Amino acid sequence: MKTILCSMLVLAASFQQAPKDKKAASESKKEAVAMEAKDPVCKMHAEKDTKFTSTYKGKQYGFCSVVCKEMFDKKPEKFVKK
Repeated sequence: MKTILCSMLVLAASFQQAPKDKKAASESKKEAVAMEAKDPVCKMHAEKDTKFTSTYKGKQYGFCSVVCKEMFDKKPEKFVKK
């Protein structure tokens, strides 16, 4: 159920307006962090060049969407194994 909800939220977020020019898109891509991981919130694959990242206790986490990143940022201890 959690994965379905996350997928629906990712789909909704993908309808957000894209940058209007190539320069803005390029700059957005530069902010991406090179990593490959599993999203700690929904357990989906986080893309290698995801720009949705957070650092918690010195470790960087990647997310499949801004929705999962925001959920993690509110309560990271809920999603990080101790």
